[in-house]
Amino acid sequence: MPTSTLERDSGLLWHPYGPLDAGAHFSVTGADGPYVELRDASGSTHRLLDGMSSWWSVVHGYQHPVMDAALTTQIGSFSHVMFGGLTHEPAVELGHVSFIGGAMSESR
Repeated sequence: MPTSTLERDSGLLWHPYGPLDAGAHFSVTGADGPYVELRDASGSTHRLLDGMSSWWSVVHGYQHPVMDAALTTQIGSFSHVMFGGLTHEPAVELGHVSFIGGAMSESR
């Protein structure tokens, strides 16, 4: 059974601007200022200056109460990362719940 975020992401989530079966290359584990903290498939960590910003930051509108509550919880870890070639635990968990079934963990 896959245990890492990258392993769980593989075959479950589609990342924009990539083939459906490409998966993510890195998992975002945190963010601070202009930097994102990444982990690759070998477990190595990397600190990267994020020069991409948000692709679709307004798609779902502003001040949506459910999204605001989720964002307030998420901001304690990292606020936002782009999804092209990257993944992170909240996205993988949401994909798993959405497409495979089950419940979100209490930590999210």
